Amino acid sequence: MTPRPLSRPTLSCVAALALLLMLGGCGGNGGSGMPTPTSPPAPTATATPVPPTATATQTPPNTQAPTPTATASPGPTDAIPVLAEAKLLIEHNSTDEDTGFQGFADGDPWNELSITGPDGVQIATVTAEGGLFDFGLTELFFETSEPPNAEVPIDDVLARLPEGSYTFASDPVDGEEATLTADFTHDIPAGPELTSPADGATGLDPNDIVVSWRPVSEDIDGEPVTIVSYQVIVEEDAAPLFPQGFYRPVFSVHLSAAATSVTVPAEFMRDDTCYKYEVLAIEESGNQTLVSAEFETGDTCERPEPGDEAPRLKQAKLLIEHNSTDEDTGFQGFADGDPWNELTISGPGGVQIASVTPDGGLFDFGLTELFFETSEPENAKVPIDEVVAHLPEGTYTFRGVMVDGGESTLTKTFTHDIPAGPELMSPEDGSGDVDPANTVVSWKPVTTDIDGEPITIVGYQVIVEDFSVYLPATATSVTVPAEFMQGGTEYEYEVLAIEESGNQTLSSAAFSTR
Repeated sequence: MTPRPLSRPTLSCVAALALLLMLGGCGGNGGSGMPTPTSPPAPTATATPVPPTATATQTPPNTQAPTPTATASPGPTDAIPVLAEAKLLIEHNSTDEDTGFQGFADGDPWNELSITGPDGVQIATVTAEGGLFDFGLTELFFETSEPPNAEVPIDDVLARLPEGSYTFASDPVDGEEATLTADFTHDIPAGPELTSPADGATGLDPNDIVVSWRPVSEDIDGEPVTIVSYQVIVEEDAAPLFPQGFYRPVFSVHLSAAATSVTVPAEFMRDDTCYKYEVLAIEESGNQTLVSAEFETGDTCERPEPGDEAPRLKQAKLLIEHNSTDEDTGFQGFADGDPWNELTISGPGGVQIASVTPDGGLFDFGLTELFFETSEPENAKVPIDEVVAHLPEGTYTFRGVMVDGGESTLTKTFTHDIPAGPELMSPEDGSGDVDPANTVVSWKPVTTDIDGEPITIVGYQVIVEDFSVYLPATATSVTVPAEFMQGGTEYEYEVLAIEESGNQTLSSAAFSTR
């Protein structure tokens, strides 16, 4: 699955990581959860990785929306490295009235990826360096600044990236340059009208939370538009308890264009808790518009105070993701903050391992979020010890050159502690008679690392195709919303165990509904 990018401080961040889930793709050499992160982070729309979700591909946005038309060169074969997915889209927030862009790429391992517009002007470059050079990146998600429409009108924002065909070009670890094009439009859907929970509602029953909305049929100019899916994101409005990784209480699901409601799993909800949620309408070219609101369960909850206003990086994550089912291992990284013109990541020896720079129409507009995933070689071919040797344990420094002046740095402590994979209990792998109205994913708790030593698990992520939810370390099951499930359908799912430094291990299986 794909990264759940990514947990973020805002729903906007969450949606993005959830987008990875929907985009589904985890490197040509095997998937992984997100980010969400997805993990990509998990990694919403800008109300947005979830965080960054995983490789049954997880991560991240679900009833997957048709993607912009893409054509690959060279043609995909087992022998020739290719880019598999390329996306560029607009995200509009009709509640906060702001607008920005998101981009995504997935494919076989590359050392550098560039994106060029229809006018031949390059708009972004991402480079793997140091221990990641020739190990390669396989997945990328980014989000730009989203200035208030009152300060920067939508037309001025869109003028930065003209409509047309954008070329994603990679310098693969093995082979010649691979390219893929994505068609980009300026069609922006109107925002859904939320009908429940009411904005600001208090005292709601955590066992009976239904998010509902009215269908969208027009764009922001009142013209007809074709909606292909909706995404719903619900998140606890609280400071993250474990900021090193992607674990954060976030529920995300993609639903068909016919959907107008979804029941939030009771296992996710808590009493006396503040929540924020959003619903995104996604049109056929991939552009999306969200509407957000807040509610509270029980009688009392406290929302976090807003942070300082100085331009800065706000989140930095670097972690290991191990797949105990496919037996492969790789890395994920995530950064979030105020708009930057350059972001670099350096290891404990001062060796730079990655850099990203916006160019052209995105220069001085700035990026605000980045998620990446690396190759995940099979352990039989590249043992885990050889994989983790690419990035030594220690402190990694994320450095941003901010659009509004100055530099901002944030550090992340990176460890090689890898949890064991959860033992899946239900649905049984290969089962073909699961009730779509009562699909329960369950597992046994994880208490050790892959070497059998005790480990502290801080949470789990469950991904069923385009449904993703983060649950506390005490959880051992969750009910998948009936509104998401369909009869006579094959599904892949995975459960990720997340330890306190952020590293995560997934187990996956497949089933069919009756």
